[in-house]
Amino acid sequence: QPPGVKNFLRFSGNITGDPQFIDITSNDLHLSPTSAALDMGTSGTGISKDLENIQRPRGIAPDMGAYEAPTRAPVLNTSTMILYNSIQDALASANSGETLSLRPGIYTENLAWPAVNGITLTGDTFSTSVNCVIDGNSSGRVITVPANTALALHGLTVQNGSYAAAHGGGICLGTNASISCNTVIISGNIASGQNGGGIYGYTGSYL
Repeated sequence: QPPGVKNFLRFSGNITGDPQFIDITSNDLHLSPTSAALDMGTSGTGISKDLENIQRPRGIAPDMGAYEAPTRAPVLNTSTMILYNSIQDALASANSGETLSLRPGIYTENLAWPAVNGITLTGDTFSTSVNCVIDGNSSGRVITVPANTALALHGLTVQNGSYAAAHGGGICLGTNASISCNTVIISGNIASGQNGGGIYGYTGSYL
């Protein structure tokens, strides 16, 4: 136990780090959109309102702290701190070297990746490859990457892509494109009558 503290109780689920309050110098202790304390409280405590009488939880679980953060858009550009309602909208505004962070959930989208090098698409602190899913809804390829474009995917599932007109049901890499994947699940994708149900790369592309 800490020096000088008696009857100290240890509990699980604690977080060490900056809680990222909005403005601690003016005593604004609301959580910022990138706080690690979002959705990390304990459900089932019987506490249904925060200090401002706002209903909690608003996300998948209550936030830690006195104030429940507003429900935010699920896609955050961590470089510009701008939030987006869809991955495609975030990609359309992303620049080279920027990271797009996804909250846990199922994103039903067929993504046309921009011809911009170095964009990373990743699950956020609370996401895993299992609970952060990009779903093609069997209505087209999940991710189409243009030629000469490099990108990275981290902590995601790419599923239910379906494409009959060309190769690559889940992901298709154009000529000389490249992709880095870390803890990515590619599952249940179909390229009917073509090659690369999960992922396909044209000449010079690499994984």
